[in-house]
Amino acid sequence: MSRSHGLQGEGKAADYLIRLGWTVVERNFYSRLGEIDIIAMSDSGALVFCEVKTYTSKSWVPPIAAITKKKQRNLVKTAQYYLLKTGKDDIEMRFDALIVQGSLVEHFENIIQLS
Repeated sequence: MSRSHGLQGEGKAADYLIRLGWTVVERNFYSRLGEIDIIAMSDSGALVFCEVKTYTSKSWVPPIAAITKKKQRNLVKTAQYYLLKTGKDDIEMRFDALIVQGSLVEHFENIIQLS
């Protein structure tokens, strides 16, 4: 899949979140450990770190399976860096996945359980 295809999917995911009444705080936040596709403030006030996976209808693997344990660890570490950098360490947060296939956006909440 091309980078432009992925960016189109991220755009659809961001539009979906905005339609929910959320605020997109940042897109494509990078650290040395990885990237968070979308950081958004939910309508309930939680800071949500979103992993976006964009697929064509030809995919054989369930899209949510692409978010491996290693990817989850990197997402958590990148989110911790973001919180440290922005001073938002006392806010409710969670990790969601947005799976984009064509015009459909599936939203999975709390994909990573923090202990």
